[in-house]
Amino acid sequence: MATNNFNLQPEVLENEISKLIPLEEKHFEALFEAASDPLIWEQNPVKNRHEREGFKTFFDLIITKNPFLILDKQTNEVIGNDQFL
Repeated sequence: MATNNFNLQPEVLENEISKLIPLEEKHFEALFEAASDPLIWEQNPVKNRHEREGFKTFFDLIITKNPFLILDKQTNEVIGNDQFL
């Protein structure tokens, strides 16, 4: 019987441009800062995600789904998040 050792949440995924690390609660402030521009959410039906309260609701949802924090590999600056379903 074969075992499946596929890891849905590896420690780090990276290439020459970006690095993805598992998103943790401690990343809230940095990710909120990256997401606080209203233009990012302009096409989203939830219009207050650029505000702390709206973003907190979003963050609480994504943190439960094995997300990654995306960092610019050159500057180590937070540039977003992603998840693989």
